[in-house]
Amino acid sequence: MVVSDITFRTVAYAAGRDKESALHNNLVRQAFTQGYLATQGLTIRRLTDKRGDVISLPRLLRDVKSNLRLITREVYVSETGLPYEGDFRPHVRFDQLAGTRSDRRQRRDRIPRRVVDTIESWLDIDEIDEVVDWSHKFLAHAADFQRKSVDLTAISLTMDKIAAAQKAIVRAAEAVSAYILHMPSHMAVVPVYQFSKFWRFDQFVSSETVAEAAKLWNSLEDDRNNWTEGVYEALLSTSAT
Repeated sequence: MVVSDITFRTVAYAAGRDKESALHNNLVRQAFTQGYLATQGLTIRRLTDKRGDVISLPRLLRDVKSNLRLITREVYVSETGLPYEGDFRPHVRFDQLAGTRSDRRQRRDRIPRRVVDTIESWLDIDEIDEVVDWSHKFLAHAADFQRKSVDLTAISLTMDKIAAAQKAIVRAAEAVSAYILHMPSHMAVVPVYQFSKFWRFDQFVSSETVAEAAKLWNSLEDDRNNWTEGVYEALLSTSAT
């Protein structure tokens, strides 16, 4: 989802910089634009679907909240293999999430529901609702895009909403995975490519544009990788209330 988004933004930027490039071919523009819009709309819609019969983040959060009784302090720290007594990191993290003091630890301490409520609230934003609603309309009326050329700059507002929706999803996923379920956290939101992303790209646009597009990619990558900053602190502010 995120990689597809910054790929589209980078190619759209390159097309805007090089007006004579092959990226302005109508077949290429329409196929690329329609694929991006449809993929982003469907992915965000599926990940944030609140219906009970689908696999999504809201469903995961509901399941976690209804089973918080199972996530006791003892369960939370047991996977470390270390002795239960001590002041190692999982104990300290659980203290902070549960709002308890280290000298009052109990094996059956639990994380309060309001912490999960906070994560759910991150997904309750207008941008997600608007992208989902827009995706319904776009897919229902996709033929409209077949009859006329698509202006890459005309969808900038929708792209901003897509980015806001993606950020909310990434932060919610990080919070529930890394801190509530105590699973691995993201090392990076955008994976490291093992090959050049711009191999043969100079056959579409000028070499100068390729260099500028690479700078944009790096900037977008750095921005997305910082989306998870402050997630834990936001949860702690909730548990302390």
